[in-house]
Amino acid sequence: AAQDARTEDAAKAAGLAVVERYDYTFKEGREPHICTLVCARSEDVAAGTARGSMLVRGGDGSFTKAHTEFKEYMLEVSGAALAR
Repeated sequence: AAQDARTEDAAKAAGLAVVERYDYTFKEGREPHICTLVCARSEDVAAGTARGSMLVRGGDGSFTKAHTEFKEYMLEVSGAALAR
């Protein structure tokens, strides 16, 4: 789960610094369920972590604007939009 301290501890144990962290909450009112990390070798980056988050579904169960925009962007950059 996103709140598990082992998520970032594993990167640090491998000599990596967490450069960016994004937490994803699947439904409004819940805690973040997963996270993604962008890591780099500790000696190659300045200290500090940029943080972001995304709510996937609102309280009514519909996808949020942020999720829809992110999905459309990922389809575009991956070329999947061309395959439709």
